[in-house]
Amino acid sequence: MNLFKAYNKFQDEIESIYLMGRFSDDITMPLIELSNIHNSDFSKLSKRLSFLTAESFQNIVRHGYSETETLEPIKFGMFSFTKTKDKLILSTANQITNDSAVKLDKQLIELNLLNSDELRAIHLETLSNNERTEKGGAGVGFISILRKTKGKIDYRIDKIDDKISNFYFQSNLINSKNEPELMSGFKAEEHYNFMEDNHFLIFRKGIFDHSTMLVMTELLSVKLNLNTDNEYKKILFFVIIELIQNIYNHGYEGKKGHEGIFAIKNENDKLSLSVGNFVLTKNVKKIKEKFNEVNSLDTQGIKKLLRERLLEFPVLRDNKISSGIGLLEIKKLTGAQIGFEFDKVDDKLSYLTTTIKNIT
Repeated sequence: MNLFKAYNKFQDEIESIYLMGRFSDDITMPLIELSNIHNSDFSKLSKRLSFLTAESFQNIVRHGYSETETLEPIKFGMFSFTKTKDKLILSTANQITNDSAVKLDKQLIELNLLNSDELRAIHLETLSNNERTEKGGAGVGFISILRKTKGKIDYRIDKIDDKISNFYFQSNLINSKNEPELMSGFKAEEHYNFMEDNHFLIFRKGIFDHSTMLVMTELLSVKLNLNTDNEYKKILFFVIIELIQNIYNHGYEGKKGHEGIFAIKNENDKLSLSVGNFVLTKNVKKIKEKFNEVNSLDTQGIKKLLRERLLEFPVLRDNKISSGIGLLEIKKLTGAQIGFEFDKVDDKLSYLTTTIKNIT
């Protein structure tokens, strides 16, 4: 997918992270850390954001439907966190049985009718009574979310077949005391369809720097099970780091930092990695020449040029366009052609999408 189209599609989202696939409890902490990065302008909401991130994600694990039950709950679903100018939006999507859907719909309607005093009372009742917390029910998690957001629980239930339904859920935080807690448009289904249609496992849009890279690699290590001695996983981990670093080492730095997109696609059990970032239009020709040079080389040519570049690197360390060591290392390890595409924004800036396809 052309990431410039994705950038324009979600242009109002300053920071966002979408995850699709199978989830377990291990991913909760790095997900909270990533949701809190670059949110200093929402500092007063940080505690509620951490709670809602964990609780929204846990809804997938707790309430999600799975054809095969395991000792450790692992459920398929989608989680998304987005930050706009004045709102934080967390949404999830997961499958539930139709029987659970009927019960959940009834209970959420009831919860949305309660005032704050009634919510507080039912919260205490639920904590001491497990009757409402069975699988598929609106337990303490939904009640806590409703109290934290001080709004209504926004959700949709879409019947898939005679057995299961898709359950879409969203909670919003408003970064203004004067602005009423209104719904900001239902994003959960839109984000789910975007991830499913493009076969994305992860899509992250926002500012990239070293701290972002550290948290993202921690998250992806859990999501993709990269903490192994498997040679393929080592290569995948290296390519992920190089592509993320490429955004903030070689991309255009705007007023807020290095803005970019990182995405991983899974199609027919083959992974493709893409990054998108702004570059100076005047440098496009040189960047194209660098990509074409790397793609034209065979294994021996890559090794030879790597040796030359490493020897001259101290001289070239300030010339980011010239070195290209990261691209050479990626080509050496994967043997794949490095895809690239430019979209001209204006006379000053262009948008570069870089893709490594079918890493096997």
